[in-house]
Amino acid sequence: MSDDDALGEGCCVHRRIYVGIVAAFFFLYGVYHALYFTLYSYVHMATLTPNHCAGAGCDDILSCAGTRAASYHFRVCVLSIGSLVFGVIGCNSVFNKYPEDMLQFTWWTLFVAFVFFSVWVMDGVYMVLCGNQYSYNTIMEAVLWPIYNLPFSEGIKYEIRTLDEYPRKYVDGLAYGSVWRMFSALYFIRVIFFLVMAFQAFILAQRFHYGLAGMGANFSIESWRKRLMMRNELDEVAYNTFDMAWATGMDAGWTEDEFSLRKPLRRPHWYRGNAPAAAAFAYDGFQDDRRNVLL
Repeated sequence: MSDDDALGEGCCVHRRIYVGIVAAFFFLYGVYHALYFTLYSYVHMATLTPNHCAGAGCDDILSCAGTRAASYHFRVCVLSIGSLVFGVIGCNSVFNKYPEDMLQFTWWTLFVAFVFFSVWVMDGVYMVLCGNQYSYNTIMEAVLWPIYNLPFSEGIKYEIRTLDEYPRKYVDGLAYGSVWRMFSALYFIRVIFFLVMAFQAFILAQRFHYGLAGMGANFSIESWRKRLMMRNELDEVAYNTFDMAWATGMDAGWTEDEFSLRKPLRRPHWYRGNAPAAAAFAYDGFQDDRRNVLL
């Protein structure tokens, strides 16, 4: 559609701006992690060999120690790669009003909500099966924030960072509260946020494709009239500017009154006055050639 006001609002913000901001954050998140892991792999290239056993009889990977960081790696890998791809798709669809791309971004936000819910389930299963211990992802998300003294003091973070495993009672004692409850609350908020985000993106894709009245891309009469009047005013300004420049070239001593008196005698231009028949238009000059044909 042509009118951004008809796209509606999401969370008290213009829906197109709201979805565009989230898409931009996805893109920046993907770029940051892509650069981080590229540099990390280059710097630690010689130390990335695994320390666990290998062979048919090896079961270290299936142990609690081997799966402690599995949910963390799953979350980071999926979100890093997906954010880099769908962040670009989302920004492009918001900027150019492509309904197909916006629908793809909608499915991505739904998938992100599913990823966070799955990681929450995996961390809960790990805690139950591994002797009431927290996973690495739970500690990273609820305790070890990269923000100074948030959500806990740096002393508590240092104590927890030095641990090789994270017994629930010991970590909760250091944190003066239940880390699992805080982790669950954070993930619940994230899942709800991305579900709402998916709904807003889906509505935006529908508006891009069907318009406000379900008749495809359309233009409101009010905005069409305003644009037409503005175009006529711009034509009038350009018309007078060209004629004044022509009069100045012919007579450097002209005055404004003299220009007004000579106005009816001016030679008509192709875009004003007696225009040739080939220059006739059947519409107001605005066209919509975007590829918003099918969802």
